[in-house]
Parts: sequence; structure tokens; C-alpha cells
Amino acid sequence: MMKIRSLFFLLTVLSFSAFAQIEKHAQWKFTVSKSALKVGGSLEITIEANIDEGWYLYSTDYDPKLDAPHASITFEGTGFKESGTVKAIGAKEKFDEIWGGNIKIFTGKATFKQKLIITKSNPQITVNVDGQVCSHVSGLCVRVKETYLFNDIKASGQEISAPDTGKIKTDTSKVIVVNDTVRNKRVEGTQNLPFTIENIEEGKHESLVYFLITAFIFGFVSLLTPCVFPMVPLTVTFFTNASLTRRQAVSKGIVYGISIVLIFTLVGLIFGASLANVISTHWLPNILFFIVFIF
Repeated sequence: MMKIRSLFFLLTVLSFSAFAQIEKHAQWKFTVSKSALKVGGSLEITIEANIDEGWYLYSTDYDPKLDAPHASITFEGTGFKESGTVKAIGAKEKFDEIWGGNIKIFTGKATFKQKLIITKSNPQITVNVDGQVCSHVSGLCVRVKETYLFNDIKASGQEISAPDTGKIKTDTSKVIVVNDTVRNKRVEGTQNLPFTIENIEEGKHESLVYFLITAFIFGFVSLLTPCVFPMVPLTVTFFTNASLTRRQAVSKGIVYGISIVLIFTLVGLIFGASLANVISTHWLPNILFFIVFIF
């Protein structure tokens, strides 16, 4: 029994380790064109992402008429100001039926560039990337959040009397985040903010209620699927045969149902909603379940 428990613990750890690796589908690299220059000179920040095969990354450029997600790249710090906007190099345009229009994405590799003008010595430049990568196969989307600090750029000369860029002039669109799926709600006359929970106050209750109702309806529909429907009479029979009275069977069934809800709720809150997909599709959790049912 002790060996089985040890094996169970080991497989659980390996499952969560695999999950952590699966969730990162883009590897990021941040470089600067110049590490030393004079105050008043310019440099270029290059942000690159190597995207896993079968996945794509939303670009920073987008059609403001569409309610479609896109990446956000912002710059914070002191000793610099932005020159122009972030340029997405080589993004592909495709028609998306869900959003009803053309969206821009990257597959394989993504490149973004931003030109900055240095306004004083020893600038501190923090780059923030916020967006999402999605699977071509399953449709699963995973949120991307990356931060990189350039603190070793040497600049000489007299400080320029120009305001630093504490925050980039970006979007004030409302961003709605529901279970790691990001949607942007366009607000006329504004641009997009980074994907943050603070930016979803307006309209979040309506969207959350819609999401919960939709999830509830499709939960009932899932009962009719071949994998679930045969389990309904089996589950009912199990509780009725293991109970002395009808009331006891109903009580056990209620506890069983509430336990499932609580377990998946905790998993979603702690590890993110995508863990459920990993548990159902990855080979490690399935081997773990196989061992539990056999022994």
C-alpha cells in the first residue's frame, strides 16, 4: 500500500510539472540594438517569440472595428521616450469566423520592434508583454505575460528636458478575462490597455453571467455525450445499492455532486482553467487514473 501511495504522489508531481511546461507555448527573447550611446540618441528594442508548432500568437496590430483579442506591449521606466509605436514584423492576416473579420497572428516566430529616444544617462527600461497564444487543433488559448528589464544601457551626455515615458500611451479598451480567455471590448476614441483585471470593471458582470449561463447549458448537453451518458445509470445504481434508504442515497449523491464542483473550482482557482484540459488529454494524468482504478 505504501508503494502505491508513493507512486501515486510521484505521478501527481510529474503531472503538474508537465502541466507547467505545457502552459508555456512561446519562448521569448528581448534584445537592444545599442548598449552604449549618447543622450539624445535612439535605439531599438526587439522582442522575439518562438511559438510552438500548432499554436499561434495574436499580433499587436488589429482592426478596431472587431471585438477580437490582440497582444499588448508596453514600456515603463525612466530616461527614455517612445518614438512611434510598436511594429509587428511579418504578422499574417487571416479571416476568423468567430470574430467575423480579418485578424493578424504569428505562427512559428513573432517579431516586434520599438524605437526609443534616450533622454538621460543610465535609463531603466521595463518591457511588458501581455496577450495570448491559441492552439490550431483544440482551440485552447493560454494567456501570455512576460516582463524584461534593461538596466545596463550606458548613455553619456547632458540630460534632455523631455518627459520620460512612465507608461506607454496605449489602449483604454476594456479587457475581459474569463478562465484565461481574453477578449477586448472596444471603447470609441481610445486604444487598448494591457490585459489586467483592473480594466474590466465596466461590463464584467454582464459577461460573467452570460458565461455562467452558457457553461450551465452546455454542461447539461454534455450529459448526452457517449462518454458521459452511460455513467449516469451506473452512478445512480452505485448510490442506491450502497444505501439502506432512499434518503441516504440522495444525500450521498448530493455530496458526490458538490465534491466534483468544489474540486474543479479549486483546480481552476489555483492552477487555471486549462488544467482540466491537460488532465483529460495528457498521458501522465491518464496513467495515474488507470493505476488508481486498478489498485
